[in-house]
Formats: sequence, structure tokens, C-alpha cells
Amino acid sequence: MTPCRSATLADLSALLALEAAAFQPEDRFARRNIRHLLCAPSARILLGEVGGRLAGSAILLFRKTSRIARLYSIATDPAQGGKGIGAALIAACAVEALNRDCNRIRLEVRAGNIRAQSLYRNCGFRLLKEKKDYYANGETALVFERDLKAG
Repeated sequence: MTPCRSATLADLSALLALEAAAFQPEDRFARRNIRHLLCAPSARILLGEVGGRLAGSAILLFRKTSRIARLYSIATDPAQGGKGIGAALIAACAVEALNRDCNRIRLEVRAGNIRAQSLYRNCGFRLLKEKKDYYANGETALVFERDLKAG
């Protein structure tokens, strides 16, 4: 399995490069947003590495008033596709969420992103609902959730 670790400010440039490789411009985080998340106590950015190089990242958000962690973003380097990086990051997110006393992880994904939906289903997520016109281009979001206490 791909080793995962928490990101630090020293990883900011690598995270920006990963965003550029993994996402269309409208879905990328700006430098200031990633920097803010790296320093926020309500967020955790986890990194997956292959051969000592960044291969993927996951941004997990927490609220004091909720036991549901939010998988805000997950990215893998397209050159590293199919190596289990996404699944390793999700497993690391589950551990982090449990450590923060959360019992579920929830996420939104574009209805057209079939590959990501397959990953989420394979990692124990279930479709919860749809959100019409969620994205700026009018695309529907699918909301998935994983019960961490179920295994």
C-alpha cells in the first residue's frame, strides 16, 4: 500500500503542481486556499507518495459540531493512475476521521466522474443523494457517504 503522511507548508509547491496535473482550471485550489488549509486546525491534508514523490493528496475537513468528516478533495497524479493511491488516501482519511471521533465521511463528486465514483464505491461509500446544479457549470453532484463504524 502507498505510504501516506500529513502535509506541511513545505509541501505547498508540490500540492500546487499536483492540482495543475489532476484538475481542470475551474476545479483547482488557489495557492492561498491550500496554504490556509495546511494551517487550519479543522483541516488535514494527507499525501500519498511513490518513490519519495508526491503521487496524490486528500483534503479532509472537520467541524466541531459534527461527527461527519468531509472529504473535500482527492487528487492523484495522472501518471500514477491505477496504483492504489486513491484507495490508500481514503484509508488514511478513515483513520484520521476516526482519530477525530467522526463516524462517517461524506463527499461530493461530479455526476460525470465515473472513475471516482467507482473508487468511492470500492472503498465502502454509498450514494446518499444528488445535488442538482451544484457545480459552476450546472453539473449535478452526487453525495456519497461511508459509515466508518461498519468496517
